[in-house]
Amino acid sequence: MQPLAALVLMAGPALAQDELRPGALAEVFAGSAMDGPPAARRAETDVHVDLEGASPDLRVPPGPFAVRWTARLLAPEDGTYRLAAFLRGGARVVIAGRVVLDSSRAEDGWADGEPVRLDYGEHPLAVELRGTEPAARLGLYWSS
Repeated sequence: MQPLAALVLMAGPALAQDELRPGALAEVFAGSAMDGPPAARRAETDVHVDLEGASPDLRVPPGPFAVRWTARLLAPEDGTYRLAAFLRGGARVVIAGRVVLDSSRAEDGWADGEPVRLDYGEHPLAVELRGTEPAARLGLYWSS
């Protein structure tokens, strides 16, 4: 398994339309629901959280939170890919409109995603994390 960061690309309004760079747009919400505007929005180089009782952002009060990352996933070649998450909290991963991982864990542990067939190129990626405990964790990994 390899960290997902190597395949995640971000396009943004500050970049030219055809320019991409590594990373994802993170939207952080106070509370575990992702309704209303996010309390914070930022560019991150990786889809990753490792919190021990801290808030995911200074603009979000301690307590339940949610984070949604959006990016483009670059499949380096045609093939079947599988994602896995090391997490504490609830995580959902959607690639090109298909849910490939949806899991929740109260303690640190692995969750395996469904295999997904991808053609070479870019695919829309959305990752959601809901943290309801004083600690939350999410690391995404892939294999082909």
